[in-house]
Amino acid sequence: MSNEFKLDHESELIKRTRNTRSQINLPRLSRYSNVKNAFCINKSCDIKEKNILLIDDVLTTKATLEEVASVLKENGEKDIYELTLARS
Repeated sequence: MSNEFKLDHESELIKRTRNTRSQINLPRLSRYSNVKNAFCINKSCDIKEKNILLIDDVLTTKATLEEVASVLKENGEKDIYELTLARS
């Protein structure tokens, strides 16, 4: 997608800090606790004053997107957008 729209792409921006269970069979509330504190920002990536677009393939509870967005916000990002390709 980044190539098609000629956008910068930083696949290493978010790092997983711990393995999490698959979200597929978890109830809604368990999905949020499953991904809580499971991500951190890669400090070597320069994202200051950049718009961030998070892309998710399938939206169910939005738990992962919200957790990743909160990590970005904790690190000073203000303009975070989300795009989901499908909804379950």
